[in-house]
Amino acid sequence: MERVLITTPYVGELGWCVFSWAPMVHAAALAQPWDKVIVYTRPGRSLLYPYATEVRPNPLGPEHESECLLWHGFDEEMSKQYNAMIDQVVAQGKEEFGPETAVFSIASLKQFNQAFYDKGKPCLLKLPEGKRPVTGDKLRPINVLCTRDRGMSDYRNWAPENWRKLADSLPGTVIVVGKSEREYVWKEAFADCDVDRISNRINKTSINDLVRLFSVADIAIGGSTGTLHLASSCACDHLVWGGEKEIHRYAETNWFGARHHVLSIGWDPEVEQIANAIKEFSSSKPVSSQDG
Repeated sequence: MERVLITTPYVGELGWCVFSWAPMVHAAALAQPWDKVIVYTRPGRSLLYPYATEVRPNPLGPEHESECLLWHGFDEEMSKQYNAMIDQVVAQGKEEFGPETAVFSIASLKQFNQAFYDKGKPCLLKLPEGKRPVTGDKLRPINVLCTRDRGMSDYRNWAPENWRKLADSLPGTVIVVGKSEREYVWKEAFADCDVDRISNRINKTSINDLVRLFSVADIAIGGSTGTLHLASSCACDHLVWGGEKEIHRYAETNWFGARHHVLSIGWDPEVEQIANAIKEFSSSKPVSSQDG
């Protein structure tokens, strides 16, 4: 009989998925010599689980703005949907692979807020050279601006016009990523930009796309958000701003030695302050550490 492990979908925030959930799934996958590891997840996230035998889509919702499961609880209806999703995945797995099929779900977590570095087995997500996207004639450096435009904790958002000013100030190629329900605002902010150098990709990148992008980028930039933790797991250099706790969090989850700098300056810095910090950070990079 095959030894099969199935993992149920995780619906929390991307940041917690990257530095907590995915490493714990990896640890479960390494715990035994499984014949198959089947991971259920949202579409476009297969590269978070490179060790999986197969990655499958959620059998049903919930599709919603991800909650931070550390301190936000689901309402009664959302809890019912999530539990039903887990039950369905487990039932399908045991029917397909047998009643002895092992299951890893959020219910397997004894304590969610352990020290970050004690959580599971982090997995380098940076693609090997042969699988990285071809950058063609893109100007170096390749800067990825990791925006945030969410209703939850909206004080962390930085205005689109600030991102546009920052993009204009940077040398090389600038790629703007993130999700927003106000796509029209971002289109307006970048309407007359230099399209040969600056690319507005708001709402146009999956997590898989970001892994590919961070595998060739020179630096990821932004206020603390899930995409910056993803950049760290891809060993991409990153410059981040936020509060005091971000200094500790990014240090403790920088498992693959990317160069990083965290500015404890709050969530609404001046554009010039960030531009100068990027210039100083980039100028201190050893030539021998260039990659991609």
